Amino acid sequence: MTLEGLKLELEHLTETVQTARELVVAGEEIDLDGLEVEVERLCRAARSYQGNAGQDLADILRILLADIDGLSADMREQSEKG
Repeated sequence: MTLEGLKLELEHLTETVQTARELVVAGEEIDLDGLEVEVERLCRAARSYQGNAGQDLADILRILLADIDGLSADMREQSEKG
């Protein structure tokens, strides 16, 4: 996978997670099937890059991780609301 292709896929996944957060906060149910597999696939691809490229990817991955953590917190909060 090219560096630019990987960046685009990571950014798209980040946008998808952000949309999922919005839906959860609005009280909607979401389907997370495949999220873990996709994150793992992209992380594995990112490991092959080093130097500046690796740092750029690490920055994008940190944003994605923060959004996934936020999604988890949003889901817990909605679950507790019942």
